[in-house]
Amino acid sequence: MAEWYYARNGSQLGPVDRAQIDEMVRQGELQRSDLIWCAPMPSWQPAGEVPGLFADPAPVSPAVAPVIAAAAPVPAPAPTPAPAPASVNAPAPAPTQPVAAPAPEPVPASNPAPVSAPVPAPSPQTVIPAPVNDRFLNPYATPQSERKRVTTAPTAPLTPVGEDIPPGSDPISVGRVVGRSWTLTLRHFGFIFLAFVVYFVSIFAVSFLLSFVEIKLGLVSQEAAQPGDGFSAATTGGLLSTFGSQLLSTWLMLGLTRIGLNIVSGEPVSVGQLFGEGGKIFKGLVASLLFGIMIILGLCLLVVPGMYLALRYGQFLPAIVDRNMGILEAFRYSAALTTNNKWNLVVMWFAMFGVILAGSLALGVGLLVAVPMTWMMQLIAYRWMQKGERAVLDSPGSAS
Repeated sequence: MAEWYYARNGSQLGPVDRAQIDEMVRQGELQRSDLIWCAPMPSWQPAGEVPGLFADPAPVSPAVAPVIAAAAPVPAPAPTPAPAPASVNAPAPAPTQPVAAPAPEPVPASNPAPVSAPVPAPSPQTVIPAPVNDRFLNPYATPQSERKRVTTAPTAPLTPVGEDIPPGSDPISVGRVVGRSWTLTLRHFGFIFLAFVVYFVSIFAVSFLLSFVEIKLGLVSQEAAQPGDGFSAATTGGLLSTFGSQLLSTWLMLGLTRIGLNIVSGEPVSVGQLFGEGGKIFKGLVASLLFGIMIILGLCLLVVPGMYLALRYGQFLPAIVDRNMGILEAFRYSAALTTNNKWNLVVMWFAMFGVILAGSLALGVGLLVAVPMTWMMQLIAYRWMQKGERAVLDSPGSAS
């Protein structure tokens, strides 16, 4: 059965079957100006131009008009009218000058070229068939784009992420979040691994350098390190190295969040994006400090308040990166975004713990996949709560 998609208020909806489309027309829910698509239509069309949807005859779609114009039959030459019969009593015509004999008709060739018959124009009810599988069509293509045959399944969302949904209107499914994070982690494993290596190596190198400078300047005593152990002495951090490492860690975490959001949304990614959020360091650092204090105070109050605060305000960092929000604005946005999703986030925490545990049991090697996977789960949940499940899928109707 063919699947239909329709657009309303800037969002693509569906799939639905033809019976549901007809019912929407009868109820007045589908207007003539609403865009609609179904295989094998080459592009989105107004519902009023789709034959058979409304009572009056549908006009010919612009996508079909060129085909009709190209296939119009060549008009046959007008027949020469026969001369009127002469009256019986009419006088004989006056003599005229002799008329030259007509030239002999050319003898046709032995193998005359066949003349193709004119192609009849299709009626407005005609549907141009196309031997294309529904699974390989792009139902979110813009009306101006041409239909293209895809030989392999797409590896990224086919359309830009749409508008925000009302908070809590599409609660996340933990099972689908886990499955989607597994798919994206394996698909981009090489790049994610490289980004994490650059992240940890950069933090370690800066911490090592700052600690070494502190020791040389006498800001940190070497008594904390074992005598003769230069590595331990260089990594024994004081105030300078601690603050510098935290500043760099916040900077790179903002960049890592940008990379993850781009992967979820199917947008281009690069290692350079790891260092591309420098303008948000202050907001990220202060917001992280406030969030940490908030959680510590909440945990001191019988644990439960701390967990609630973490659930309610834990989306502040993606909000700063994604929307360039201020500190308090990001906390308010996180509180609204997690509406009707707090218990789902609790279940997701347990799922993340299970993923890390499973990775640890695999001789620790599984952590190479488990750690990026849990990181990806958090960003998928953020984008889902923000724009709905359709924003994290490769194609409409997909389950992963």
